[in-house]
Amino acid sequence: MSCSFEVKDGKITNLEYEEGDFNCSHNQLTSLKGCPEKIGGEFDCSQNQLTSLEGCPKKVEGKFSCSGNFFLVDISDLPSKCESIYIRNCPRIAKFPNQIKNILKFWYPTGWVRRRIKKQPFYEVIEEDDDSITVRQKTIGKQLLDDL
Repeated sequence: MSCSFEVKDGKITNLEYEEGDFNCSHNQLTSLKGCPEKIGGEFDCSQNQLTSLEGCPKKVEGKFSCSGNFFLVDISDLPSKCESIYIRNCPRIAKFPNQIKNILKFWYPTGWVRRRIKKQPFYEVIEEDDDSITVRQKTIGKQLLDDL
């Protein structure tokens, strides 16, 4: 397992990744372009300057975390496959994916983001408390909407 990269102008460069976890948190990234397509472990792009998840891996075998990206507005490019998704302290999210194959857990969403999540036509809230809101793809009978 190995992972190394450099950051130049807010972007990942000189990437060397074989397998396992990929952690690019705390690097002042403004883009995820250049990330591997598939991650064999966990993916963490927390605490950067991201406004979208464009360029993030399509498949993540473990947990996906993009917490602490204060300027993150668009999460429509979430991975199509991953174990779980953690989004915490991202108060500006306005664009959500239409289809999710996982359970999404938003930690500490602001009131505005919480209301936006609840208005998503394809999401079903499965758990909510003061600290978080958890959603999944809505179902019709036993069939997921994305299977129709």
